Amino acid sequence: MKKKMNAIITLLMPLCLISSGFINMILFYFGLHAFDDIRRLASIVILCVFWGISLLKLLFLYLDYTSERKKILLLCCIPALWIVVFIGAILQFGIQDKIIITLRNFGIYCIPAFIFAISIAIERTEQAFIKGFKWYAVIIAPLMIFYVVRIIITPEFVYEYSNLGALCYLNIGYVLAPIILFYILGLFLYRNNNLLDIGIIILLWIALIFTGAKGPLLYLLMFILLFVIYLLVKKRKEKSVFGLLTAMVCILLFFFFVYSPPSAGVHRITNFNQNLKHKIVQFVATMDEEREQISTVIKEDSPATSIKENMAKAQEVPTSATSNNILTNEPEIIKEQPPALLYHNGWERMYLWKLAIAEGNNNPFTGLGPMGYTLKYEFYPHNIILELIADFGYLITTLFIIIVLVLISFLYRKSKNDRIIACMFLYIISCIPGVMLSGTVYNSTALLFALGYACALPTNNKTMLIKKSAWKVK
Repeated sequence: MKKKMNAIITLLMPLCLISSGFINMILFYFGLHAFDDIRRLASIVILCVFWGISLLKLLFLYLDYTSERKKILLLCCIPALWIVVFIGAILQFGIQDKIIITLRNFGIYCIPAFIFAISIAIERTEQAFIKGFKWYAVIIAPLMIFYVVRIIITPEFVYEYSNLGALCYLNIGYVLAPIILFYILGLFLYRNNNLLDIGIIILLWIALIFTGAKGPLLYLLMFILLFVIYLLVKKRKEKSVFGLLTAMVCILLFFFFVYSPPSAGVHRITNFNQNLKHKIVQFVATMDEEREQISTVIKEDSPATSIKENMAKAQEVPTSATSNNILTNEPEIIKEQPPALLYHNGWERMYLWKLAIAEGNNNPFTGLGPMGYTLKYEFYPHNIILELIADFGYLITTLFIIIVLVLISFLYRKSKNDRIIACMFLYIISCIPGVMLSGTVYNSTALLFALGYACALPTNNKTMLIKKSAWKVK
């Protein structure tokens, strides 16, 4: 019974990086996107079951690896530290919706990712984990055909917030990115790729381009660059992999320069490119004025109104929309976000970064406190380093950076002589653009997964004895 449970859990491991979006995609197959309340309930139930399975895996890990029990208990202190931070936020700012929602998301998404990461590292089940993404790609491939064809035939479809019933283009993008990445790594490891595998990857890549989600695209472009460098350094003649990566880059260039699909994300990229020259001139001309604005804003207790006014000077910000509207400036609007900080392009994101730096300079040792920036400005700064500076000051941020650099150095050394670890290392490094351009330290699945894997990986070179049934995927 325990062996069967471990085998099932192994098949479910990839879900830890794609759980929310993937589950909603699957529910779309059953038509639940038309019944929002039922869809939400079904999604919550499935996520809770998956969360329980992750705790069961932690228990199995503790019982099976007696020599690693102390290490496992110490590793559990890492997510516990996040819980302490949330408690600190409640004590400092009181019980607020944003704190509770972020804590909930951390528990549902980040804790399972962390548990499965330490399980993969201790049991050395990376191969099963990587191979498992292939089946998830097969499951969503028909849905991505529908998604792409629907956008081509009915362009306004992309402007609906619920593109697939419960997802926005960003959700779809962040599901596709890790699936594509690990699918490619699986082809590299097993070298049994065929035209069907390549066709599925190309299909998912085109679907990702059609979402226009900049974060996932940068994430995969970073992976392609690092993977090519790795293959060249190791002098591996992987013609099929090189060919696939080249084809992916060519397809991206085609859709970017020749034919741009009517995508919400591409719409934002196009606007950004068209106004680039004007924005640079405007940015340089108004630097002094902006410094004065920021100095004024950080002194306010509730600066959302001031931020809205400052952003409105650069471009018109839509204030309301429904899922059925086609917006000329900004297709995607999330109703739960305050009107002062509806989704923004790169220039408004720079404004948020400057606010974070200003808050850090204003409170260099203590910062605003846990989740202080998010609670004050009603939005997070989309950069985990700047978020740490704003909330905790420069000392804790420096300590965090040192720890991360040490772990990256450790993984790099281990990856030199282990092709499997090298694949995991490539994934972790590829996530850096995401957490630096749109991530939050309080709810980053990739960050918790990376910390769990790097900290749990054996420090010696001795291969651990594991049961084949714990990782073998037929």
